[in-house]
Order: sequence, then C-alpha cells, then structure tokens
Amino acid sequence: MYIKFEPISPIDQKQFIEYWAELYNYDPKHPLCNKLYDENIIKEEYSEKDIFALYAWKNGMALSKKKAEAVKQIVLNLDRINELKKSNQTDLYSSLYFIPDGVWKLFLLHIINPAYYPIFDQHTYRAYQYIKSDMILEMPKDKSIMIKFYLNDYIPFIHEYIQDSDYDLRRMNIRKMDKALFAFGRFLKSPFVKMINNPLDTELILSIFSSVYSHREKGTYQFSLLLETYLTENPDHIEDVCHVLEKRDFYMQDINYDKRWEMGRFLMDQFGIQFEQSEGSELIFSLCLAIKNAFSLTDNNIGKLLEIAISKKYLR
Repeated sequence: MYIKFEPISPIDQKQFIEYWAELYNYDPKHPLCNKLYDENIIKEEYSEKDIFALYAWKNGMALSKKKAEAVKQIVLNLDRINELKKSNQTDLYSSLYFIPDGVWKLFLLHIINPAYYPIFDQHTYRAYQYIKSDMILEMPKDKSIMIKFYLNDYIPFIHEYIQDSDYDLRRMNIRKMDKALFAFGRFLKSPFVKMINNPLDTELILSIFSSVYSHREKGTYQFSLLLETYLTENPDHIEDVCHVLEKRDFYMQDINYDKRWEMGRFLMDQFGIQFEQSEGSELIFSLCLAIKNAFSLTDNNIGKLLEIAISKKYLR
C-alpha cells in the first residue's frame, strides 16, 4: 500500500535516531529474545549454533523445517563465512554465491560485517522511502529490484550518516540507526497513521501512467489494457481519469511549454530519468503535472511514482 503523509521537515538526523531508537520494540518468540542477536553478532568467529541463533532472531520465532534446512545450507559454508568476516571486506555480495538472493542473503552480509552492512527489512525500507519521498511505500516483491535498492541506495544512505572509523563504534551506531528506522517504519504501517491520512490509490495512478499516450477517438479516450482493467473493476474512477487526461491535454498547449519542461528538468535532475526532446516526453511531463494537480502531490511524489511505473514497465 502507498500512503501520502505530510513530511517531518526538516528532519534532524541525530534527534530522529535518538527518538525513534528509544521506541524500538522487537520481541522474538524465543526464551533468549534479543540476546539471540546481541550476544552473537559481536563474536569474532561464528559457530554453526551462532548462525542458527542469528537467523532465529531475524525470523522472529523458531525456524520452520524449511527455513532450518535453508540455514543448514548456509552453515555448510561456515569456514568461508568466518574467512570473509575476518577479512573486513565491504564488497561481499558476489562472494555469497552459496545462498539464494533475498532478504536472508542480505542478512548474511550483515552477519559477516555488521559495521558496514545494515539490517534490512520491510520496515526500514518503508522508513527510508518516507524520508526520501514523503510517501509510505512498500518493499518491492521483485528480489532483483530489492537487492539493487539495498546495495545502491540503502547502504549509501546509512553511510551518509554513520561515518565512524572505529569498527565497534560504527557497528553500534549502524545498529542504533537500524532500530530507529525499524521503529519509524513500523509506525508508518500502523492503523493510527492510516486513520489520520487518506490512502493514496497508487494502483490508479500507475494505471494512468500506462495510458500516457492515450488519445481521444470520437470524444472518448482510448485507455491502455492496464487502465481499462482497473476501470472495469472501479468504474467510479472513470470520470476522474478522463479529467486527468483532459488536464494533460491542457498542459500540452503551447502556453504551458515552460511548465512541462520545468517538470521534465526536475525529473531528469532529481531522479536521473532520461528523456529525449520529443512529443512523447512532453506527454509524460504534462501527465505528471496533471496527476500532481489532481491528487495534490509534490514533485518528489510524482518523480517516485513515475520511477515505479517505469520499473514495472507500465510506461515505456
């Protein structure tokens, strides 16, 4: 789910971490609770038992038979894990060929070098996206997109704030920031937030993006298959969609040339999206302006939604 939520601005990074880290509350269903993590992550060399304990902590409860079997496959490479841990390498992903891609592989990166690789999950992702885009976005289901995000965006984001040279201090501060982001991200998922903020129907907005090149025929817009399917299930939005496309056509008028290219330059500068100087590009800019106007969004919101639409190949 995607929810538009008014930003906390400006965010004081130090106060943010201090405040939200204090609200961290994670209680694995295990007698040792968070000791599973705290007493094992600090070890210089791991045993099989340590790895199982850390994954049980991450899982939040005893490992199922299937998950226990997955961890068994990981500990078959215990010597390699400890070798990598002692090396203090910071480019480990390709070295973990023995574990399938996914959140558990990213957690193994943290296990090996907790002073470089932060813990990552749906809550920290949600917190990051809110801080960066003023929106509550859920973690993508596509593993390749998630992993690319973690390596290329999330790690640099953490390191931007945590720059201690001492290993233990760096590890502790990364962990503290993780606690803060986890607590804040979980709060953003809470019913309280949904009660005070109207949900933003991003399925509708992404479907509209898929009809960016839609045109009128005999007074009626020709929608993409994706948007047509959405409107079949949600006919109450047909009028809203037509209004957005009419507004797009308004922004395509010559008098709005500067406005649409101002939006285009923002998208290129802030999101790195490449556009040619063409009518197709200007249709995208005009639609962005129309959606921004119709849903009371910010430029940053629009850029993030367009980025998602492109990544899902809703818009080509």
